[in-house]
Amino acid sequence: MEEEIQLMKKLFTLLAVLAVVAFCITGMVAEEPHHTHAAVLKHATPGVHSNAAPTGIWIPWADFASFSGATNADSSYLWPCFGNYDGSNTSSENPDCPTIGDPTVPFGGGVVLGDPSYLWTVADCNATSTSSPACADQESFITDNTADLTDDLTVSIVITQGSNTIYDTGTYDYGENVFGLTAADFPILWINYNPQNLGDMGIATGPNNGNCSPNINYPLTTNSFTVPYAISANKTCSPAAAGVANGTFTVEYATPKYTKETKAADCDGVPTPCYTVKYTSKYKASYKFTIDLY
Repeated sequence: MEEEIQLMKKLFTLLAVLAVVAFCITGMVAEEPHHTHAAVLKHATPGVHSNAAPTGIWIPWADFASFSGATNADSSYLWPCFGNYDGSNTSSENPDCPTIGDPTVPFGGGVVLGDPSYLWTVADCNATSTSSPACADQESFITDNTADLTDDLTVSIVITQGSNTIYDTGTYDYGENVFGLTAADFPILWINYNPQNLGDMGIATGPNNGNCSPNINYPLTTNSFTVPYAISANKTCSPAAAGVANGTFTVEYATPKYTKETKAADCDGVPTPCYTVKYTSKYKASYKFTIDLY
């Protein structure tokens, strides 16, 4: 498990600059080598949006986009690349994509992504081992006017072919007030992006195999949130095959309720006592996307 924290300015030059936090969750390398990131893209400057704006959370766009796998000098991925540079403070600005245009201007408002596509090859995306590279980046944009700073932010991604599951993150819990904002900062636009491949990684049997993620930092060692964790869905992943695959991205703000467990069987390798969690949903949205493997 690793956490990646980066500061970014707003991606639109007419909007005010705020510092935000992006979390990167890395699963157990033997089973889930990919990453799940959450990062704010922009929010409305106080006073420019109506107080009558509806409260809620929406997913206007999600897709499967090309992923190069290349990394920058700081080990961050080449894309998505978040524009955060005007030359005023190079010690805190993002050096990865500093300029744009001809003639060049500071890239102080934008994000560089891979190309979304409906068609993907089985050869590239069906993971046959734990070292199989990611073939694409699942990207979801979220419009968020919840102003919810006290409930846990969770996401999940599931991709199926017919009755077979070929990708399942389980439930990733980022904790509360993930981006370090105040209620006045909403509405915000943020992105969840996940370099991934599909299939069983050559691990053919048992739940939470291959691209069906196991528990990560879960069950919990305390009855409160300490670090991002993942709760497995106990699904068994099958190899990806030629044909249509259907994906669902779900984001939710939910109130956690912790239960103390004293039996070793309930703690799944975590020393007893441990804690499990159940959620009461406050805000929830899902977005379906489709790809075709050939």
